[in-house]
Amino acid sequence: MLLSYIIVGLILVGIFIYLWLQWNEKRSQHAFKIRGVRYIPQTNTIISLMRKERTELTKHEIINREKVKTFGFNLLNTYTILVADPDIAGQVLSKNFTTFINRRYMKFEDPIFGSVLSNALDDQWKRLRSIMTPIFSAGSLRRMKTRIDDTIGNLLNNIESSLKDGSNVDVKHLYGAFTLDTIIQIAFGVKVDSLTEPDNPIILHARKITSQDMGVKDFGTVMLLFMMPKVAKLFGIRFQKETLDYFQRFIENIIEKKRETLQDGNGMGKGSSFLELVLEIEAEHEQQLANQSLNDNKKIKKWMTTDEKIAQCIILLLADYDTAATAITLASYMLALYPEEQEKLYEEIITVTERLKHENPEQELTDLINTETLSRFEYMNGVVCETLRLYAPATMTERTASNDIVLENLDQSIQINVKKGDVIFLPIYSMHRDPEQFPGPESFRPERFIGEPSFHKYSYLPFGSGPRNCVAKSLALLMVKLALLHTVRMYRFSRCEQTKIPFDIIPTLTKYINN
Repeated sequence: MLLSYIIVGLILVGIFIYLWLQWNEKRSQHAFKIRGVRYIPQTNTIISLMRKERTELTKHEIINREKVKTFGFNLLNTYTILVADPDIAGQVLSKNFTTFINRRYMKFEDPIFGSVLSNALDDQWKRLRSIMTPIFSAGSLRRMKTRIDDTIGNLLNNIESSLKDGSNVDVKHLYGAFTLDTIIQIAFGVKVDSLTEPDNPIILHARKITSQDMGVKDFGTVMLLFMMPKVAKLFGIRFQKETLDYFQRFIENIIEKKRETLQDGNGMGKGSSFLELVLEIEAEHEQQLANQSLNDNKKIKKWMTTDEKIAQCIILLLADYDTAATAITLASYMLALYPEEQEKLYEEIITVTERLKHENPEQELTDLINTETLSRFEYMNGVVCETLRLYAPATMTERTASNDIVLENLDQSIQINVKKGDVIFLPIYSMHRDPEQFPGPESFRPERFIGEPSFHKYSYLPFGSGPRNCVAKSLALLMVKLALLHTVRMYRFSRCEQTKIPFDIIPTLTKYINN
C-alpha cells in the first residue's frame, strides 16, 4: 500500500513539473513576443557547467544556424536578450549607459565576494570606480612598471634555466608564474618568485584561489553561495575560507603599516601597489574635503571599507592573473603556429628598440620601453589584439535595464522593446567571429589592428566598453605587451611534439586552456 502511494505521489510530482515547464515555456514565448525577439530555450546554466559545455559555442551555433542577431532566453529566472549587433552594443554599453549602468546582479551574502567592483550596483559602483580609475591611470602605471620589469627579469631567467638541458618549455607554466608574481607585487607590494619559493604562504594561497580546476567540494560551495546565499551565510560556508582568511589578515596588516606612514606625512606619492594607491587616494580626498568650506553632499566620497579593499585585491588577483597569463600564452602559441608573423614581430622589436637606443643612448632598455614608447610597436599591438579577438578573456558581457527602453540598430532591421529588469547579453565570442566585421574570422591576422580599423568599434569587446569596461584593462595589456616583447626579443617560439593543435579549452566558471 505504501509503495502504491509513493508511486502515485511521484507520478503527480512528475505531472506537476511537466505542466509547470509547459506553462513557463508559453509564458516566456509570450514575453519575448512583446519584446520583439524570438524565444529560443537554452540548457540550464548549472547543468551546462556540470557537463562542462562551452555555452558560447552553443549560442554561436544558434546565431549561424538560425541566421539571427538577436533572440531571447531564460537565464537564472531572468528574461535575457542576446544581441550580436554592434550598433545596439554601443547603445547598451555607452550611449544609454544610465539605463544599463548595472551588470546582472549576483547576490552574495559573503562580505568579500559581495563587495567586488564587477558586482556592485549604482552608487556603490560609482564610489568604488571613482577610486579604481585613477589607480590604473598613465601615471600610476608608470610606477607599477618598475615592478613588472622586476618580474620580467625573473621570467627571462626562468626561461633560460628551462632551456639549459635542451628540453621543450611549458610556456603556460612560466607565464603563469610571471603573471602571479606580478599581480602579487602590484596588488600587495610584496616581492615574490613563485618558481624558486613555491612554499611561500602567499604563493600557496594565491595559487589556490586562482586555480580554476575546482573539485566537487568547491563547485558545490560556489553553487550554494550562488543559489542560496542566506543558507551559506547561516552556516558560515565560504568559498576558499582558509585562503580568504589568510588574505584578510595579510591585507589588514599592509593597510595598518601604510596608514602609519601616511600619518607621519612620508607616504604620499610613493605608492606603487594597488593597496598603497587606494589609501593615498583616500587620504588625499579626506584632506581636500577638510579644506572645503562647504560640504557638498552630492560629491562622491572616495573611500572603501576594509572588506571592499580586500575584495578588489582578490578580484584583481583572479581577473588579471587569468587574463594576462592566458593572453601571453596564446599569443606565443599563435606565433609558434605562424612563424612569418613571428618574424615580422621580431623585426619590428629590433628596429624600434634600436631606434630608441639611438634617440636615448644613455638609458637602459627597460627605461626606453615604457608606457609611452610601447605605442610605437604597432605590429605587436596587432598580435596582442588579434589574440584577444580570437580568445577574449570573457566570452560575453551583460547589462541590466533599469527602465523600459527601445533599442534599434542603424538600418532598423532590429528593434527590441526592452523592459525594466531585462538583461542584455552581448555574445563577445560570436561578435569577434562575425565575418561582416572580420573577414576570415578564424584566421590569425594581426594586420586587422594596424592603421584605421575597418570593423565597427563595438564589434571588438575583449574588455567590454564604455564607463563600465574592465577597469584594469590597461594594466593587463601592459603586462602582456612587455612580457611578449622581451621574450620575442630574445627567443623564438616553435611547435614541438607536445604542442596540441588545436588546444583544449576546458570550461568551468571561467574558461581556461589545457595542453
